[in-house]
Amino acid sequence: MDGRKELGKQSEQLARQYLERRGYRLVEANFHCRWGEIDLILKKGQELVFAEVRSRSNLHYGTPAESVDEKKRAKLRKTAQYYLYSHPDMEEYYCRFDVLSVLWEKGHARIAWLADAFQ
Repeated sequence: MDGRKELGKQSEQLARQYLERRGYRLVEANFHCRWGEIDLILKKGQELVFAEVRSRSNLHYGTPAESVDEKKRAKLRKTAQYYLYSHPDMEEYYCRFDVLSVLWEKGHARIAWLADAFQ
């Protein structure tokens, strides 16, 4: 596995732990369909969170969250719609999209959480 994939995998694991410490429960990780992938799907109470995890090892090209452009947001929306269609028991939840930025510096991760980052 290359360094970028390993960094992404570690970042998703840290983001998951970060949200679980705040009371969220993992429903599914790395949900795939023909329209895209959702890194983490979690729930807490009547909230269903579709979380995109982005990581970078420096800020030369901006923050990790800044890499979630309109094209990526559209793919996430379409993938979430398909998830809800294929899981009708989840349709009654309040749904939102969160972005978790993981910035790696000298082997340490700093997480920034943008709850309800876009509609």
